[in-house]
Amino acid sequence: MLVPLFVDALANKAERDAWRDVANVFWTSVVAGTVASVALVFAAPAVLRLTAAGLEGPDFDLAVALLRMFAFQILFYALNAL
Repeated sequence: MLVPLFVDALANKAERDAWRDVANVFWTSVVAGTVASVALVFAAPAVLRLTAAGLEGPDFDLAVALLRMFAFQILFYALNAL
């Protein structure tokens, strides 16, 4: 996604503007991925109550812990998509 945007911007704009466009896309992805990841960390119990209604006790606690650990994959997916 980022390479075609950069090549198009270099062809049609000044180099400084092209770099600014790429930086905007990159940092928007970083911020959005970070916000989504942090929100999922805090909302993990509520998300699991909606998606895994049968879990209770130690299994639920384990699922919450695992979801919180894996929540930052959203950020890495956002960076990988670039």
